[in-house]
This record gives sequence, structure tokens and C-alpha cells, in this order.
Amino acid sequence: MTRTVQVLAAAIFAAVIVLSGVANGDARAGQLLSFDVGAPAGKPLRLLGYLVKPAGSGPHPAVVVLHSCAGFSNHTVTWADALAQMGYVALAIDSFQPRGITERCTMGFQDQTLDAWAARDYLAGQPYVKADSIGVVGFSMGGGSALALMERGLVEQLHSDKFKVAVAFYPARCAAYSGEMIGPTLILIGEKDDWTLARDCRDMVEGKNGLGVTRRPADRSMIEFISYPDARHAFDFPELRFIPGYSAFGHWIAYDDAATRAARKKVYEFLRHNLPP
Repeated sequence: MTRTVQVLAAAIFAAVIVLSGVANGDARAGQLLSFDVGAPAGKPLRLLGYLVKPAGSGPHPAVVVLHSCAGFSNHTVTWADALAQMGYVALAIDSFQPRGITERCTMGFQDQTLDAWAARDYLAGQPYVKADSIGVVGFSMGGGSALALMERGLVEQLHSDKFKVAVAFYPARCAAYSGEMIGPTLILIGEKDDWTLARDCRDMVEGKNGLGVTRRPADRSMIEFISYPDARHAFDFPELRFIPGYSAFGHWIAYDDAATRAARKKVYEFLRHNLPP
């Protein structure tokens, strides 16, 4: 068994343990739930999610949390818990398990944005949520989905309700986006990330043309871009704290404590300013 396969198996097992623990009420403040999402060809799909609320009856602003290409894990749940501590209802969704998928790190996956909208609609219908104050936080593949949800154009035509803000950790596909956003968008990435390149995201923010994309002059002031000089991909994954890092799908991933602490502080400040409790 290769190192990559071993790690993926461990991540999947960890996700099962997390979900089992949540279901049994162990160590987590939130709850498991499921809700319907529209799917291609009219086939109904029921998504799984982990929901956690802050103290108080609310209504509170809320955040949808989108996982990486490795799927739902302790990382996703940990961030949902942290967001609740910041004063937000957090709903972390699992786009893979209901579809029988284990990972999508070597091929595309387009349905996560559809799932995010379904999660937003679910939250907007809850009495403890401010329906007009819902943001999205995504990681890697989920970060790319967060950018897609905020980009001007097709999203505005398809949906009357919008995500208010977005946080994209080391987002995939920066090179494919225009950088023209409908609301405040924060990008956090490692300068040494060799999987989702800081350069591609920086070019997007600055409006520079890239391979296969031509960007027009436009207002890109909605985007705030921060890179951490020594950080690599998945720098905030708690599962990586006790190892020096490893190669996954040909890319080096590693935990960076300084970047993680700085990023969490920045997310708190960004959300408090743009999506105040």
C-alpha cells in the first residue's frame, strides 16, 4: 500500500470516527443532520452535514463549510466548531459520502457549489439563522467552490439570494476566475504551496492574464489576499501536526502552526467586520 493510499484510508477512517462520535454526542457540540439537494437529471440526493450553533437563541449569522478534495474529515468539523465559538451557526457538509465518493484529488468535481446553495437554503429557513447573513468557508477544492459562489456573472443570474462573504483557504482553480466578486472575499494561502499556487491567486487579484484566461480591467477590491511565506498546502490540517509532512498526489502538504494561528485570527477579524454577529 502506497503512502498516499494509507493516508487516504486513514482520513476516511478518521471521518467515520468523527461522524460516529458526533452521532453519539461525544466531544462535539454539534449534531448530524441531512437535507435534500437538487441533482442533475432530477435525481434527488440527501446530503449529510454537521451543524453547530453558538451560545444564545439568535438569530445568528451563519457559515457553510466546504471540505477539500480528500472529503469530510476532522479538519472540517474542527473548523465548524471554531466558527461557532466565533459566534456563527456553522454547517459543514459532506458532498462525497452520499454519492459514494472517497476523494476527487485527481479529477474535477462540480457539484459542491450546488450542495453549498442547498446548505444555504436550509440555513436560511431556520429560525436561529439570519437569512440575509450567510457566508461560506472552503478549503482547497472547497476554496475554489467558494470563489465560484462569489464570482460575478452566472451566479448572479441563477440565484436571487447570495452568499454575503467568502473565505477561501488555498483555493483550487484561481487561474480560472476573473477576480470580480459580488461580496467580500478572503484568500489565505501558503507561498510554498505547490498544489494550488499562490502566484495564480495573486494574478487573479491583480487582474493579470493567465494561461487560458483573459481578465478585463475591473474592480477587484472585494478580494483580500494573504499568503504565508513558509506555509504549504493544507497548512491548517490538525491531522498533520505530529508529522513533518508528506507527498500526496505528487504535492507536498504540511502543517504550519504559525500560519494556522494567523489564519484563524484573520478569519475571525474578517467575519466580524463583514458578517457581524
